Amino acid sequence: MRLPAGFDAGLAGLQTRKPLAEWQALGVRRVDGGPLPSAAFEASLVLPDGPKGRAFLVYDNYRTIMDWNRSTYFATSVGLLADRIGAVE
Repeated sequence: MRLPAGFDAGLAGLQTRKPLAEWQALGVRRVDGGPLPSAAFEASLVLPDGPKGRAFLVYDNYRTIMDWNRSTYFATSVGLLADRIGAVE
């Protein structure tokens, strides 16, 4: 994800859930600068490397992975791998 300058990093974390439209309104964009999907589900913003690192919007499946292994690096890696596998199909 691409965050706007001056973005409030306090909104990051699994405790904050917002519809994608709200994240869009806050200036969150895809890495390529494009708009977020117009899907009707909630997401949380995860900053595994801190406020100056990479940003990811995550969904309930991320939370499920975190129930099994509490590492944000592990859950993010699983999500990235799943995205790559999905892109091949």
